[in-house]
Order: sequence, then structure tokens, then C-alpha cells
Amino acid sequence: MFRSSIKLFKVFGIEIRLDYSWFIIFALFAYY
Repeated sequence: MFRSSIKLFKVFGIEIRLDYSWFIIFALFAYY
């Protein structure tokens, strides 16, 4: 689903991935 995704960490064997666009969204929420 997410081609530009990186593996952040594994939780109980489940790979958690985030799309790069989410980092921008998180940055905006953190800024405001």
C-alpha cells in the first residue's frame, strides 16, 4: 500500500510502517 514507507519498529512481531507524508502531518501537529 505504501511504497515510500520505512520500517520504524516491530511491535509483537507486527511491522509498523509509516508513509513519509505522515511525518509531515505529525510535524504540522507538533508545530501547532
